[in-house]
Amino acid sequence: MMIQKNNIYGILALFFLALGYGCAEEGFEIPDSEARIVDAAVSRSLPGGEATVSATITDPVGISEVTIVQDNWSISESIAVGNETSYTLDYKLNIPDSAKVGGQYMLMLWVTNANNVEVRDTLTLSLSLDTEGPTIINNTAKGVVFMIDGSDVTLDLKIEDAEDITTLTISNEAFSDEVAINSVSYQYKKALNFLKEGNYELEVTAMDVSGNTTTEHILLIVRAPFEQMYLADVNTDAELQAALMGVPVRVGDVEDEAMKGKAFQAKYYNHTANTAVRFIPSKDSFAPLTIGAGSEANTLQLAVDAAVDPIVLTEVGYYEILINLEDLSYTAETYVAVDSAYAYTMVMGTGIRVNGASTCEQNADPSVTQCWHFASGKRLTKDANNPYLFHGELEFYDQDPSRDNEGGFILGANENGWSDFWRFDNSTEPEASVRNGGSNYSFTEDAFGTYEFSFDTHLNYVRLTPKK
Repeated sequence: MMIQKNNIYGILALFFLALGYGCAEEGFEIPDSEARIVDAAVSRSLPGGEATVSATITDPVGISEVTIVQDNWSISESIAVGNETSYTLDYKLNIPDSAKVGGQYMLMLWVTNANNVEVRDTLTLSLSLDTEGPTIINNTAKGVVFMIDGSDVTLDLKIEDAEDITTLTISNEAFSDEVAINSVSYQYKKALNFLKEGNYELEVTAMDVSGNTTTEHILLIVRAPFEQMYLADVNTDAELQAALMGVPVRVGDVEDEAMKGKAFQAKYYNHTANTAVRFIPSKDSFAPLTIGAGSEANTLQLAVDAAVDPIVLTEVGYYEILINLEDLSYTAETYVAVDSAYAYTMVMGTGIRVNGASTCEQNADPSVTQCWHFASGKRLTKDANNPYLFHGELEFYDQDPSRDNEGGFILGANENGWSDFWRFDNSTEPEASVRNGGSNYSFTEDAFGTYEFSFDTHLNYVRLTPKK
């Protein structure tokens, strides 16, 4: 009987051993585990802004809950995960306005799994978000880019930022470049050679590691040395085009041969204080280039139209203005004319009335009709403030309908003879008078009308504009 009892105990022991092994095989045991947190991070921000808390979390038994805690701001935010074995955290944390700029705050990241096992991580939130793009400093020569053999200009840029700059991009329709930088400061230099004249606008964009960008536009005015330059004392293309002569004012080259076409000398009589003037190479338009005053004293600024600030002539009197388009500088100084002044000047011609009087009626005997003659010349009015300057109202009309295109005039200073007289440097579009030489000015019916006329014997300057 005893032997049978021992056998029964052995059999029961084997049974319970087998039962335990079978339960383990069928997964009845809950394994030991804890969450794994990878790439935990919090983005920089500013007070009143938003920071992103991110991480990749895994746990084979399942993730129950993720909690974000910030004691200073009384934040405790729990996110139910639902026992997923993998979870990507992307939480937007609102920063209180009362937080301190530049401060650093500790964030607690707690992860609890299905076994109620908790893992904690600590993140540092920095309130020093960089919201400013890089600084672009343009050190390229500021003047007109004059076309020469070889390199015409070196594009010279300095890029700076509080944190690393990632890229610098430069582009326009004819040229582009992109540079990877990865430093807080970068010097960019590139020699450029242009094959044709034009206004070249370069778009320059710099980006830092926070994604902040700065874009600047750099205008390069590329020209061959200018064949002519004009001073404009009006503000619109319409005023330039309405004048028959003298607007704009043709100016001269400087004596230095190396600077011909790059620097110019203008002499101008300023009738009223604070006259605004600009310089243009085109006679009929402020486009494609206008030269005005820069932001600093005695500097010039280039623009594509008349929007550029003018040079202001503050005093009444004669001015000599020197402009240098290589270094964008100018001087403007008054001077006193010392040449002899004429007692009077007059207009001689046909198809013209001067202050209402026909130039075909002799001054000695108004009954005698004789055009184009000093005896029939009609005097202009001498300026009250300037002995070299004369004014008049000129009416152009059809003197003899039976004859075509006979209107025209010259100037004189002697009612008893031909000398002195003045004709013009051009018969149809004069820019200056020529003493005792030149060509007669001629006009057709397209020019019929009434004009204001000025004649300066010191400057040999003539101005003929429609009467307002």
